[in-house]
Amino acid sequence: MTADSNDSDAPHGPLAGVTVLDLTSYVSGPLCTMILGDLGAMVIKVEEPGKGDGIRAWSAEAGPDNGYFLAVNRNKLSVALDLTTEGGRTALTRLVARSDVFIHNMLARSEKALRISEEDIRAIKPDIVYSVIAGYPRGSTEPAFDFIMQAATGLMGLTGEPDGPPVKVPFPIFDVTAAYNACIGIVAALCGQRERRSAPEGRRVDVNMYDAALASMPNLLGNYLADGTVPHRTAGSVHANIAPYELFKTDEGWLALGGGTPGQWTSLCSVLGLERLADDDRFKDNPSRVRNRAALHELIEARLATASIDTWIDALKACRIPVTKVNDLGAVLAKTDMVQPVDHPTRGTVHLPTSPIVVDRAPHAAGSPPPRLGEHTRDVLMAVGGLEDEQVDRLRDAGIVSEPPARAEDLEDARGTG
Repeated sequence: MTADSNDSDAPHGPLAGVTVLDLTSYVSGPLCTMILGDLGAMVIKVEEPGKGDGIRAWSAEAGPDNGYFLAVNRNKLSVALDLTTEGGRTALTRLVARSDVFIHNMLARSEKALRISEEDIRAIKPDIVYSVIAGYPRGSTEPAFDFIMQAATGLMGLTGEPDGPPVKVPFPIFDVTAAYNACIGIVAALCGQRERRSAPEGRRVDVNMYDAALASMPNLLGNYLADGTVPHRTAGSVHANIAPYELFKTDEGWLALGGGTPGQWTSLCSVLGLERLADDDRFKDNPSRVRNRAALHELIEARLATASIDTWIDALKACRIPVTKVNDLGAVLAKTDMVQPVDHPTRGTVHLPTSPIVVDRAPHAAGSPPPRLGEHTRDVLMAVGGLEDEQVDRLRDAGIVSEPPARAEDLEDARGTG
C-alpha cells in the first residue's frame, strides 16, 4: 500500500484516489463506508485498541471477525488507535491531513471528548468532506439503534397481524437507509469539490436515522399528507393502495402475487380462468378491488388451490404478471453470484455478499476481506501518516496503537527464513 494508491493493489473504481477516514461503528456508518470502498475509495477504519468496532463483540461464538462484522466491513484498512491519548490524537491528525472524507456516528459528547468536531477537523484539513450519521436530528443527545428507530418512527406499529403485537422488520432497515443516504451525500459533496478544483470548499453531510426512516416510507407519508389517511396495520402483507398485491396460501407454500396495473389485472383474470371478475363491479378498478380485498382474496386463493404452485408461476410469468413463491434465504444465496468467496486471515475461505452496484459492467467481486483489528496499523501510519517504523514501535509499546498477533503461518515463515 502507498499513500498515493498507485500500486497494482490500489483500489479501482470511480472513487479511486479518494481517502476516507472512518470512525464509525456498528452498522449504518460501516455500511456507508463499505459502499465507498466498493466504489474505489481507500477506507481507513480507526478502531479502539483491544476492543475495536462494537459490532465485533456481537457474536461470542465467532469472535471479533463474526459474520455481522464481515458483512459490512469489506474493502477497508483497520488502524487500532487510542484517541484518548495525545499520541493517538497526533497520529489521527496526520491521517486527517491526508484524507478527503471524515465520517463518524458518535454522540455529540464523544465527538467533543475526542476533539473530532467539524471545527477540530477543519482546523487540520479545511476542504475535507465532514460527515456525521446520527440517530435523531441535530441537537438530540439520544442514542439510537435500528430496533428503537423502527418503534420510534411508527414502522413497527404497521407490521404484523391486525390483532397481534408490533413486529420488528428482521434486518436493520433504517441503518441501511441511513447508510445509503449518507453515501449519496458524500459522493455528491466530492463531485461538487471536483467541479471547483481551483478553490475546493469543504462540505458537511449530515444524515440521521429518524429522517432517513421517514423518507423511506413515501407511500405512507404521501397518503397521510395528501388526504389525512392515517396508516394502520393491515392484514399481514397486503398493500394499502393496491389489490391484488399480497400473499396467497397454497398447499405447497406461500405465493406472492401482484396485479396492480389494469393490464396485469386483466391478464391475471385470464390466466386464472376468472374472466368474469374483470366485469364484476366489485373489482372493476383498483379502488374497488382495495375496498373488496377480502372477497377478491378468497376467490383467487380458491382458484390457486386447483393446480400446483409451479404451474401457476409459469403461467403467470408467461403473461408478465409479477409472481414468486416465498423463498428460503439459504436457497436464494446458493444461486446468486452476489456471494463470492474470499480468503480471510483467521477464518480461511469465507463467503461474503458483494456490492449490488455494477460500474462499467464489472463482474461481482468481494474485493479485500474485512480486516482484523489493527491489521493495517503499521502500514497506514507509515504510508499515509508519514511515520517511521521506529515511531510506530514506540506507539505500540506505549499501548497507543495495536497490531494483531502474528499468524502461525507467518511465524513459521519467519523461522524458515531467519
